[in-house]
Amino acid sequence: MPSRASFSFLAALALLLPLVSAVKFSLQAGHNPPQKCLWNYAMADTLVVISVSAPMAGSMQRLDMEVVDGSASRNTAPQYVRLIDLDVDIGADAVDYNAIAKQESLSGLEVEMRKLEGVVKEIVEELNYLKRREARMRDTNGALS
Repeated sequence: MPSRASFSFLAALALLLPLVSAVKFSLQAGHNPPQKCLWNYAMADTLVVISVSAPMAGSMQRLDMEVVDGSASRNTAPQYVRLIDLDVDIGADAVDYNAIAKQESLSGLEVEMRKLEGVVKEIVEELNYLKRREARMRDTNGALS
């Protein structure tokens, strides 16, 4: 039976997991090291910004990174690195609101309103997508009946 301390730790971890927005890991050097695969869903036509921080570790080390999306093209960027710090921002999180604030001379409150407006727009788009998907499923079920 798990102890109260381990239950408290797991509960705290479960509460903090939604706050995680970056991944940091070490890759073992070798001739054919195992691949790491990270997956993050983003709806179509959504801005995605990937920031990779991988300090130089040696002239003979190389990092091959591949970003795969739904299109036929493949994106790769080789670099000489060892430690990888990967930060993925999707949708409203990917927009640089500080640059917009400087460009348009917005106050702090106006910037927060822009952020909220972006989040609300994403929610509305996702709900509309779910409605369309539900209608397609309903039509498919009706055709099979």
